[in-house]
Amino acid sequence: MPKIGTVTLNGATAVIEATTTVTAAGRSFLTVQAPGGTLVGVGCVSARTPGTSYGVEGVACDTSPVAR
Repeated sequence: MPKIGTVTLNGATAVIEATTTVTAAGRSFLTVQAPGGTLVGVGCVSARTPGTSYGVEGVACDTSPVAR
């Protein structure tokens, strides 16, 4: 069973999520849990470092919690 948690967008930069399970070709599914700040987009995976971490980023002023 995959592990599900949340990250909270900070409205400025990518939020880095440390995990050894990320791969270069893996897929990450993100879902906004509750709108926060100025919600005008959807969070996205902004970078991946296989075996180490990935970044989740939204638009400026978006501070929504996002399930990942």
